[in-house]
Amino acid sequence: GGNGPHSGPRNSSFALANLRPDGFVAVSGSGIVRTVPIRCTAQTLVVTTDVEDGGSVRVGVAGVVGLGPSDATAVTGNVTDRAVAFPAAGPGALGKLVGKDVVLELVIDRAKVFIVGFQRD
Repeated sequence: GGNGPHSGPRNSSFALANLRPDGFVAVSGSGIVRTVPIRCTAQTLVVTTDVEDGGSVRVGVAGVVGLGPSDATAVTGNVTDRAVAFPAAGPGALGKLVGKDVVLELVIDRAKVFIVGFQRD
């Protein structure tokens, strides 16, 4: 930016901002968010989030026993593309849903969620 006209004398500067990957827009606060139906494209569900002290984020597939938000391990810190774990269902449990439309449900408690989606292994 500069403080004068483009054709005359001015003081100018250049700045660099470092942003985390996929950190431009977030859903923040506390509450429950459901997506519109989206296509499950891989057996790994990932989340990018910043969580305040004492907060958490749980992500799961609405209406699917063993894969709902209450079945997921809570994310309690700042993470980028963290795989969501479903301990009782085991690894690759989302494999049966690949190619189908699903509704994701996020239970957010004092956090910002930037990205939730599927990642190929």
